[in-house]
Amino acid sequence: MTGKEKLSRMFAVYLILMQSEFVRDIVQRTPYRYYKRQNPDDKTEERVVIDRHYLRNILTCHEQTLCFHEWLKMEEFTKEDID
Repeated sequence: MTGKEKLSRMFAVYLILMQSEFVRDIVQRTPYRYYKRQNPDDKTEERVVIDRHYLRNILTCHEQTLCFHEWLKMEEFTKEDID
């Protein structure tokens, strides 16, 4: 997948997270989710509560990533300056 396709998917997720109906439905239908820990020796799972605060943090992360991408695309920066 190219970078442009990845960014398009991120923007689509961002637009979905902006819809209050989606947030309401996901909070009501999926109150929590289990994630396996990063340590392979640890067999326990971590319970993460999916609430409005959690989804807001994801939305903020997407927002900041999209803003950073637009900032990098500004013509006043050359690629040599960024590397």
